[in-house]
Amino acid sequence: MEGGGLGASCAPNVVTYTCLLKCLCGMGRVAEALGVLDRMADRGVPPNRVFVRTLVDGFCAQGRVADAYDVVERVVGDGSLSSWQCYNVLLVCLCRVGMIVEAEGLAQRMMKKGVQVTPLAGSSMVRALCGRKRLLDACYWLGMMDENGVLCDSDVYTGLLIGLCEEGHALEASSLGRKVVERGIHIEASSADRLVELLKQYSDEELASHILGLRRCPEELSI
Repeated sequence: MEGGGLGASCAPNVVTYTCLLKCLCGMGRVAEALGVLDRMADRGVPPNRVFVRTLVDGFCAQGRVADAYDVVERVVGDGSLSSWQCYNVLLVCLCRVGMIVEAEGLAQRMMKKGVQVTPLAGSSMVRALCGRKRLLDACYWLGMMDENGVLCDSDVYTGLLIGLCEEGHALEASSLGRKVVERGIHIEASSADRLVELLKQYSDEELASHILGLRRCPEELSI
């Protein structure tokens, strides 16, 4: 289609290039995938967030973090997307492939530069930390997200709270549990039941009672 004589209506657009990019990244041919961005620039086709996410994800999946950063800096530099959009895309991609240390470093730089972390990116990072059993670090980052006005998903609070209880971090669990209660964060029924059971083991009957009051029944989820 490129350079053909069929007119502008047949010229490839960002969707076409994104489909090509997904195929290349799926085959691990990220070096060629980067060439797609060059071709788009030559033809005046700006990348969108889906395109950037696909390309950055491809580099992160191969551990090529420096290349992923280069893509972000290039796209931000030419004005195609904002630094807010691109850095959050990169943060989610790093978490998705398990590069948690790199994700933490990026989140720190974003906050220092005043680039707001999105709820999706913040939730992804806390979940990834919980998955690595780095519960106290997850607790720290969740607190940082709260301070910066980032509202993580309700299951993030629940998952971390259960993990803290199961690993014996009673003080941290109590503090987070009271924050959940204060904010009225509803908890899926089975998770609430597990939390109540764990909190009672710590003789925190009052908090267990409040958590029970936030129990969300399956009927509510289907509405």
